[in-house]
Amino acid sequence: MSGPQPELLSDVLNHILAAAETCLETCDRPIPDAVYHHHGPRRPPADCCDFLTVHVRQIRPTTDGEGGQSAFPASFIGVPNNCGQIMMAVDASLTLNRPCFPTLKDDKADPFPTPAEMQTASDELAIDARVLWCCLLATQAAGNLFPPGPDFADLCDVVWGNMLPFRGGGCAGWEWEFTLNMPACCWPAPPVPASGS
Repeated sequence: MSGPQPELLSDVLNHILAAAETCLETCDRPIPDAVYHHHGPRRPPADCCDFLTVHVRQIRPTTDGEGGQSAFPASFIGVPNNCGQIMMAVDASLTLNRPCFPTLKDDKADPFPTPAEMQTASDELAIDARVLWCCLLATQAAGNLFPPGPDFADLCDVVWGNMLPFRGGGCAGWEWEFTLNMPACCWPAPPVPASGS
């Protein structure tokens, strides 16, 4: 059980974002112009900006099970009267958006992109997916996803989910879902308000 760590969630998200950026750089993939933590239940609008982001989709309660086994990522029913049993399951996404995907051209005689243009753009996105998938999983397996130290010692699980393709206008990319098992936190209880206040 952890004490007050108000920055822990933002720190964890930013470390995952930094690891993804390092993976792209290490594998000679283009680094997006914008790399940032985005707040919202959905990825940022694909307005043809070149970006790499992380965002939280939802936060769910979960509890420690019997024998110290976590019930993560299943939600629980009923809130135990013990803050040391209430953990956070954080559903989040890592999004890579690339600009300049082939789209309709301002040419009435030949408005559509060629199969070769679509092939080239799609191949580049497939390379991005493989780089992020293999590199981030290897980084996690090596214990390098987060810095060593007590602040991250209780961060037990990062479960990677589906990597979903998307396209919109001249933009395309990937949204990779993942879930974090955040440790329980018991903070000093605030005083009970005086009656009539």
